[in-house]
Amino acid sequence: MKLKLSILFVFLVLTLGIVLFYNSDLRKVDSEELVLDNVEVVEKKILLPDLVITDPVDVGIKYEEGKKNLRFETSFANIGDVELLVRGDENIEKQVIVGKQSIITSTGEKRDEVIGEFIFHPIHEHWHIDGFARYQLWTVEGDQEKELVVSQDKVSFCLFDYKEYDLSIVNASQEKIYKDCDPDIQGVSVGWMDTYLSYFDGQYIDISDLDDGIYILKTIVNAERNILESNYENNESKLLIEISGDRLIKIDLSQLSSNDFMKRITKKKFGDYVDKDSSPIQPEKFEGFHTGVDYEFDDIDVDVPVYAVSDGVVVFKKWVSGYGGTVVVESLIDNRKVYLLYGHLLLESITNNEVVLKGDRLGILGHGYSYETDNARKHLHLAISKEKLDLRGYVIDKEELTDWIDPLKINGISRLVFTGEDLVNG
Repeated sequence: MKLKLSILFVFLVLTLGIVLFYNSDLRKVDSEELVLDNVEVVEKKILLPDLVITDPVDVGIKYEEGKKNLRFETSFANIGDVELLVRGDENIEKQVIVGKQSIITSTGEKRDEVIGEFIFHPIHEHWHIDGFARYQLWTVEGDQEKELVVSQDKVSFCLFDYKEYDLSIVNASQEKIYKDCDPDIQGVSVGWMDTYLSYFDGQYIDISDLDDGIYILKTIVNAERNILESNYENNESKLLIEISGDRLIKIDLSQLSSNDFMKRITKKKFGDYVDKDSSPIQPEKFEGFHTGVDYEFDDIDVDVPVYAVSDGVVVFKKWVSGYGGTVVVESLIDNRKVYLLYGHLLLESITNNEVVLKGDRLGILGHGYSYETDNARKHLHLAISKEKLDLRGYVIDKEELTDWIDPLKINGISRLVFTGEDLVNG
């Protein structure tokens, strides 16, 4: 009996050992396969271009063939891992040239993906990839688009290296590779950009039936995402603009210190005394106590709109020595008649309205160091005189300052004058 038990015990031990051995070996094989699979995934990474659009420039209104067109220049660059390469493949049966994007992995494997068709552009007299860009105008709510009012869809593009963008990018080509717009091969190298100038056919939106107002101009490349990219989040650009008759004003309040306009009072506040020696502006041509407050915008390269801070009547609109373009609004503040002076504006931009409401646009700041500002820097001089219109920017006798009100005593005035928004936080 003991012998049988001993034999059974040995049998069980041997059986268990064999099972453990094979299970261990199987786990080892599975583990190696998983490791190899992971390595294979990493090594076969798909390398893709990354198209980033820049803000439209050379934006303006043109009257052409009976239409009122909003024209602008569109550019995009390739900042991805590899070039954007598109080859043309003629389909004789359908009589089209199919555009195929060349895709490559980090291990060198290649394949082609259909992204659209090449079409011949009769005006440009060369070949484009169809449906590449889209241009839109939206109404505005706050700083976000609200309603699409006009759209220019399926704008075709020739893809080529127009000019350098950033040759310090990893894998950037140090020379122009794609130079032609033929249907055999087109592309945009890493570190290069493609540009369609504002006067090119298709570089416009018809705004003939559009009312004056503030809009968002949205430009989108690779709009239908037919081209494979590593990132689609940088394919659209938004520009806030104001259309006023034949004039277009670019607005970009994102540059204005997160809308904290108080921080722009850096040189001259109300009541500051300046002379040729003590002034923060050199050379200084004035002397005395400052009757207003100056908001500085020399660092802003877009148009800065100026809005009425109170209901009133426009009683003065002229070019004035020391100010350049100037507008004065007679108004009531705390039931007291006052005169609000806005200095250093572009005279041609100043409203033609005789009556303005709080938040109405008065004009835009003139360009710095030009006739528009009487050669002063780009800034707004805002002053409030009591009872009578007084254009003086400085007074010699400090007691005369009692004839003016410090604009910063009015809650919310700093934001209101640049946004038209009536908030209580100055």
